[in-house]
Amino acid sequence: MTQSKIRHRIAVTLNKSTQTLKINTIINTLQKIHFKFKNTYLVFFSLAIILASFASQKVMGEGVVSSVTTNIKFITEEKTTNFTSNENTIQNALIKQGIKLDKNDLTNPELSTHLIGGDVIVKLIPARPVLINDNGQSWVGKSAYKNTSEILGQLGIAVDKVDIVNTELILDPVTDNMAGQKINIKRAPVFTIFVDAKEVLVHSWKKLVSDILAEGSVVLNQNDTVSTPLDSTAPVSGQLEITRVNYADVEENTPVEYEEITENSYEMYKGQSKVTQNGVNGSNKQIVHVVYHNGVEVSRDVASSVVTLSPQNKITIVGVKPYGMDVLWPYIVGASQRYGVSADDMVRVMLCESHGDVDSGRYNNAKYKGLFQWDSDSTMYSDHVARAGFPGAGFYDPEAHIYATALRVKEAGYHWYAWGRCSVG
Repeated sequence: MTQSKIRHRIAVTLNKSTQTLKINTIINTLQKIHFKFKNTYLVFFSLAIILASFASQKVMGEGVVSSVTTNIKFITEEKTTNFTSNENTIQNALIKQGIKLDKNDLTNPELSTHLIGGDVIVKLIPARPVLINDNGQSWVGKSAYKNTSEILGQLGIAVDKVDIVNTELILDPVTDNMAGQKINIKRAPVFTIFVDAKEVLVHSWKKLVSDILAEGSVVLNQNDTVSTPLDSTAPVSGQLEITRVNYADVEENTPVEYEEITENSYEMYKGQSKVTQNGVNGSNKQIVHVVYHNGVEVSRDVASSVVTLSPQNKITIVGVKPYGMDVLWPYIVGASQRYGVSADDMVRVMLCESHGDVDSGRYNNAKYKGLFQWDSDSTMYSDHVARAGFPGAGFYDPEAHIYATALRVKEAGYHWYAWGRCSVG
């Protein structure tokens, strides 16, 4: 590439501006490098010149263009204005000239058009009033466009694809309070569908819930429910809620707690106890039917339950033998087991009546005798002694006396009423 061609390329790029001197300086510097290393770096030099050309254009392009003088003829409906400008765009030129445009006015060519010198004719396209009737709400806007979609776009009015939009000329300026054109927008009802943790907006003229869901591409699963039945008219509120219903049968292993069992020991004294078997929990396998609403568990029912490991109950032996009863205690235990009378109750009544004295009433010729103070004037004692298996036994035979007493309490319905103040239970 020759020096003259390089100079020409850069000069053209800079549009013969006053910046040529700066480019010449760059070229001269590169030229010196070229002559010094022309055999080795010829290719490199050529590429550097080209890159310098583009870089200069990039860095100083705006300044270069702004220095170009352009003759502008600005035409409006009222007048034509001629002026010159060194600005880089039509918009900047009009501002510099003091020409103000109303909001939404347009020009041909566009305001953003770059000026590169020569003669330019700019025509004003004034914004004209447009009556907007948006779903019954009317207001006036101004737009320089004629196409309906462009007018709505310039005025920032968004419409859905199913909304009904039509344009008409205003034939009755008195009624509409203006002349020009009118854009009528009839908006489709908007439905909000709450589904899958999000909101789906559907603009639709449909009435049935099923049709609205279809237009919103909402697919129902077999068990899903809708806040309003599918074959019903959509609610006035425009809100529909989908509940995703899922079921699952879950296998769970649950513990079966052991029971604590206490057994009385007639051989151990009161206050003594001994654990003869430790408690161990068992295991239970259950199939649980779980219901989920939108992924959240709302209920569960046990469908089946099988004990896979039986629990081992804890058994504690507790002593019930009173202290100081070594002689009488075997008789009390025997009578208790034969007739089902509480041994503990027998001891308490006996201690209350005679303090456990076998000979109570023997030496003072008392009317009430023996451990449980039977009435000596009655034949009841001899009858019960005989039926208890000790015929002819006296009041002071401890074994016969205890067994006869237990028999009498059993026949009285396990009540101790006959013992008056010493009765229990």
